[in-house]
Amino acid sequence: MTAELNYVELPTYEDETLAALDPPRLVALLVCDQDRVPLNLIDACVAHGDGILEALLEAMGEPYPIEEGEDGLWWLSYHAAMIAGRLPSREAGTFLIDLMHRLEATGDENMMEWLTGYWPTLFANKPEDLAEPLRVLAEHCGYDLYTRTNAADTVLSLHAREDAARLEEAIDWLAGIVADEEQDWSTRLCLCSTLLDFPRERHRPLIESLERRQEGFGKHFDQRDIERAYGAGADAPDWERFRDPWAFYRPAAISKRQLRWAEEARRRRRRQDLLGPSVWTDVEPYIRSEPKTGRNDPCPCGSGRKYKKCCLVRQGLS
Repeated sequence: MTAELNYVELPTYEDETLAALDPPRLVALLVCDQDRVPLNLIDACVAHGDGILEALLEAMGEPYPIEEGEDGLWWLSYHAAMIAGRLPSREAGTFLIDLMHRLEATGDENMMEWLTGYWPTLFANKPEDLAEPLRVLAEHCGYDLYTRTNAADTVLSLHAREDAARLEEAIDWLAGIVADEEQDWSTRLCLCSTLLDFPRERHRPLIESLERRQEGFGKHFDQRDIERAYGAGADAPDWERFRDPWAFYRPAAISKRQLRWAEEARRRRRRQDLLGPSVWTDVEPYIRSEPKTGRNDPCPCGSGRKYKKCCLVRQGLS
């Protein structure tokens, strides 16, 4: 690996310096540092309580599509989620729900991927009755599967904190969506994966029915997964593996991302050199030639399992 790829300069701030800044200036630093934001900058934002949310909304402006890498405004959605996730208020929970609607409105699937799996943790300190507006998100037939599955996961996580009866009712609610033939097929499969994390005998025929109807490579789940889940006899929600979204801000994680981006840029330049200037121009912004593998996509290693249950954990890229 070249020296260019080995060295990554990261922004650093003294805690006292950050403590002296007001919310708008803290948010301006979030935008400036993009995905290189250090954790103490997030902590400084959280220290302002719900007051930071207004500054975040003002900086984010009206929902409109922002291309990944265009500027720090794209990454601001991630930081906003992480900050609101630290705040234990109803206002912060409502902010997160509005953010989910916002990402849906802009069609920002890349940011949805970055946040997938983390929503239950972000709502872990929020009032349980926020499950109701999240149900509305999960039931919205016109919404993307990322939005709906993340919302459904969060509904179950909130009810799991209450009594067993509330959790069972929520599991049956989820099964009702999975069983609905009018729903999007891919969304049903993703929601059924969550249903399999809460194996109940009354839902086994439904789960096995969807398993048999899957075709082609990269099944969301197979008969072995069903037997394993029911054999374990315990709930095993997938979101338990995504308990620390703030690991994103560790220096090692930041450096790893910058090396990844630098390597991608080096390969692009190499392709440009091979093809010559008559083919490549700098007029159009770069668009990733191949989409990042989504957590719900088949794993590229060829195992046939979903990416989030296979190589994603070993790679530690999120």
